[in-house]
Amino acid sequence: RSVAALARTSLESIGLGSTVYLAGLLHDCGKFTDEFDVYIAKASAGEYVRKGSVIHTFAGVRCILEQFHSKRESVFRNITAELIAISIGSHHGLIDLWDVQHQSGFEHRLQHQPEYDRRAISAFYEECASPKEIERLFEDAEQEIEIYIQSKLTPCVRKQKELCYALGLLARLITSAIVEADRTDTRCFMDDLPLLQSDPTDWAECAARVEAHIASFSQEKPIQLARRAFSDRCAEAAKNAPGLYRLDLPTGGGKTLAALRFAVLHAKKNKMQRILKKKLKIV
Repeated sequence: RSVAALARTSLESIGLGSTVYLAGLLHDCGKFTDEFDVYIAKASAGEYVRKGSVIHTFAGVRCILEQFHSKRESVFRNITAELIAISIGSHHGLIDLWDVQHQSGFEHRLQHQPEYDRRAISAFYEECASPKEIERLFEDAEQEIEIYIQSKLTPCVRKQKELCYALGLLARLITSAIVEADRTDTRCFMDDLPLLQSDPTDWAECAARVEAHIASFSQEKPIQLARRAFSDRCAEAAKNAPGLYRLDLPTGGGKTLAALRFAVLHAKKNKMQRILKKKLKIV
């Protein structure tokens, strides 16, 4: 419940509160078994346990996909189910939807330990959240995802490939909220602290530091002049309205600092809450 609540505070401002609350609520439902109790008790006592001998991240994926995903359902319902399932399945490491052997990450999770997962889901329903609550949250999430895609993603893309790319970024965003909430909740529990609430970021101070750092670079060589020109373009683009932006530069062009400069200045201008950074490898 704490992870779900923390995740909701992260994305509620962009209309995805119920989506991440549901993902946070279900992300550890695979721990509701005697096997996991024994596993975690031994680990806590310092006894040897083989990492991965009890897999808790598959049950939530099964719970969402089996209950809400179907070829007969609407496209937004299926996308919602997939986005939540990805975030649950990825909260300890990103999963491949399709790997180099053309195997589906979803199918692997549904086939690997069905009996264990169903026992965990059943216990989760008894001890944590009812099927009715999960269904209600999913209906709210489906509505959020439909609105988000239609209002934020669709107007900014021209091709289906671009929409798929944008949906991939959305999946990373949801996953990031779950991972951050999970780690924050763990830290608070282990250190006996109340759940932490982030203070507003001082973007003016951040921007001043970034600008001072970039200004300290030499501008003698052609590559240094080119990097400054690219960085200045990013700083100018930061004055624009929020939306989807893409930065394409060759290796050595200074993408990291140029993107950071854009992000900090953009966050300052538009009074945003945070910057999420994820490296994407395009192959």
